[in-house]
Amino acid sequence: MKKLFWLLLAIVIILGTLVLWLTTSNRRFNVSTGRLSQLTTQNRSFDTQPQTVHLVLRTAQLKIKSGNHYQLTARHVSSDQFKLTHSNGVLSITEANAKHHQLEIGKTPVLTLTVPTKVEQLTVDQLNGTLALNDLTVGMLTLHHRNGTTKATNLTVTRGGELIKQNGRTDLRRLTSDGLSIAIKTGQFKLNGIKRASNQQTYTQAGNHPLTIKSGTGQVRVTTN
Repeated sequence: MKKLFWLLLAIVIILGTLVLWLTTSNRRFNVSTGRLSQLTTQNRSFDTQPQTVHLVLRTAQLKIKSGNHYQLTARHVSSDQFKLTHSNGVLSITEANAKHHQLEIGKTPVLTLTVPTKVEQLTVDQLNGTLALNDLTVGMLTLHHRNGTTKATNLTVTRGGELIKQNGRTDLRRLTSDGLSIAIKTGQFKLNGIKRASNQQTYTQAGNHPLTIKSGTGQVRVTTN
């Protein structure tokens, strides 16, 4: 038993030292691939304004907010972690192997995308992490968020869309949309603080261009005022 205790203690010390070194040296170690990456902060501005934004991410803290200029700030990212293209009014940000879980040690990427108040089409496909939308007006919205928290404040959706959530909380505050369609697998849905649906139930608010929310496991809260 003593040998096992000291062995476990040694492993904990080694792992703790590794995590501390990775954090203080601004590096990330991908256990799945064996790759060690130096992390940087990257900034990108755009001369012309894309009307369509498409993001495919594996693990990140993603925030999309309104502002005067299109700009992307990416912190704690490796130099080749994301592929960015911008042409014909379409901005695309994609990460390799975005749909496959990988074990990584180090800081989580933090992406902040600043866009004009109105975006014609916004599509986000995110495996893990936090997704936050602030003060946006979107024509068509398509979100597929598998694991993590989805948040939005002052979000207006004019032509409808879909939010598919597998695991985690969904919190939309001051949402404006032309209708709502909610499907809950496990959890509950509250609209303006009132419970409207729970396990295996649906809720519909009539409209010509509804926002459809399909939630697997987690709580869904929407306020419209």
